[in-house]
Amino acid sequence: MFSKLKKIKHIEIYAAVLIIVVMVGIYLTTFSSGGKDKKVESSISMNEDIFAKEMEQKLVKTLGEVRGAGKVSAMVTVASSATIEIAYNIDEKTVTQGSGGNTTTTTTIIKTPVIVNGKNGPQPIILVEIKPKLKGVVIVASGAADVAVRLSLLRAVQTLVADNTVTIEVLTGK
Repeated sequence: MFSKLKKIKHIEIYAAVLIIVVMVGIYLTTFSSGGKDKKVESSISMNEDIFAKEMEQKLVKTLGEVRGAGKVSAMVTVASSATIEIAYNIDEKTVTQGSGGNTTTTTTIIKTPVIVNGKNGPQPIILVEIKPKLKGVVIVASGAADVAVRLSLLRAVQTLVADNTVTIEVLTGK
């Protein structure tokens, strides 16, 4: 077993990486429990649902003001999840081993999230939050049978969404 390990080049790097992984695992389990992790995942997906519902409500309110639109309803779907970038403390440690011409230097970078006490206990500092990416928008309006109204609604949604990759449909309602 040891003879195989001796043949591996830069075993110090592998050992350092393994130690870092174990340390990060211990660190993360110390500051979070399984139940909290589940809450974070569900709150992210809930935020996507909330984002879509808020967009729908804003569209209905705005498009309902268009002359001739009549009764308006909207449905919004998202293509990607919301993402956040948190702050990290970055520690760089350099270890030199050996003597003479046989020295090896190993640099280890350790990233630990910056945690602060928030309303709901310890929380990471959020640097950037990116809203979910829209996939499609469907507008149903009773006045959309009129081509001019349909075009006005379509242009309004295109302006509000401001993304050419989002599919937008305007349909005639009852």
